[in-house]
Amino acid sequence: MMGTFSVAHGDLLDYATDGHFDVIIHGCNCFCTMGGGIAASISARFPAALKVDRGTTMGDKSKLGSYTSATIDIDSTTKTGRTAFVIVNAYTQYMCSPTKEVPIPCDYDAIDKVMTRINHDFAGKSIGLPQLGAGLAGGDWTKIEEIIRKRLTACDVTIVLFQAS
Repeated sequence: MMGTFSVAHGDLLDYATDGHFDVIIHGCNCFCTMGGGIAASISARFPAALKVDRGTTMGDKSKLGSYTSATIDIDSTTKTGRTAFVIVNAYTQYMCSPTKEVPIPCDYDAIDKVMTRINHDFAGKSIGLPQLGAGLAGGDWTKIEEIIRKRLTACDVTIVLFQAS
């Protein structure tokens, strides 16, 4: 199966609850915080995503390139008919924020590895994601987008650029 790739403007979480995606992906650190960026919004709005993240070992570097997930039930009257979506907490950075030793927490190898897994596990699904790794994690969006395009070939991918409604 060959996937598609598109860009939309708006709020990824609103799109998800309106039934636009089977799966949404966001980048997480390995310290179970979900305290900044879109992760903070996800943990506040969908506590199940934070719960599965906190079910992992805090500070475990081996989480890099893996993910946890939570299924979120949504209103069955969505235009698409979807009744749920999956939030994927993708472990794409070790630290929460830049440090002297690690000025850019974004881990490109972890992004590559987790996108490969997601492509396999969610083949044929509609996936929405923000500019994962390019915000607080400090990654180069051009490089990250290239990884996403290369790895999520069996999925219909939409990058949602945040725009407040």
